[in-house]
Amino acid sequence: MPMKYLKTLVNLVIYAAGIFGVGYILFAFGYGIWKEQELNKHGRYTIGTTEKKRNTVKSGVLIYYDYQVNGKNYEGSADEKDNVIVPGGRYYTKFSMNYPSASTIYFDQQVPDTIQNPPSGGWDKLPNI
Repeated sequence: MPMKYLKTLVNLVIYAAGIFGVGYILFAFGYGIWKEQELNKHGRYTIGTTEKKRNTVKSGVLIYYDYQVNGKNYEGSADEKDNVIVPGGRYYTKFSMNYPSASTIYFDQQVPDTIQNPPSGGWDKLPNI
């Protein structure tokens, strides 16, 4: 392959990688804004149970958690925090009624053993503890 074509190919790959990178950043930023608004407008609370930790290249360690809404199981993930019980930790989790797969878990709000089962559609506010 002549050098001229190789240089063009390299430039094309660099350009495509740049476009992909910018697109990914914009998507991630937009999703974060959408999720926050969705949880603020249509958020309800349930119990999330930590399942596992996984190392990731991007953000260090993620903690995966499961929760249930109207009988359907969902999985979320969040950055690792100190003193989180994994597996089996129970923490309040906020989800969207419109898009139950959109959620956030509150590792600073562990669910007491006196609360066993949340309502199927979640609580509209955190229960008094």
